[in-house]
Amino acid sequence: MVAKAVEEGECFFLLDGTKETFDVITEEELEQIYAIIDRADFTPREGIREEIINIIVEEVSLCLNGAREYEEAADIVQNRVRNMVQE
Repeated sequence: MVAKAVEEGECFFLLDGTKETFDVITEEELEQIYAIIDRADFTPREGIREEIINIIVEEVSLCLNGAREYEEAADIVQNRVRNMVQE
């Protein structure tokens, strides 16, 4: 559903109410996003799941804007989530 909305140039809202709009997302970019999510090693606990999703969305947004490579984003997500879980 998100991929369809993205392909049509629609927008969606993040959990914090921020509006995000993307014109186009390719199948390859979508697969890279899934790879980032798959690489994130975490066990969601009560209240932490939304924070983790926000981290993933934040980093993926940078990839889609061309500001960051997907592999770098995956490493950053992994580190941020690991730090959050350890706290």
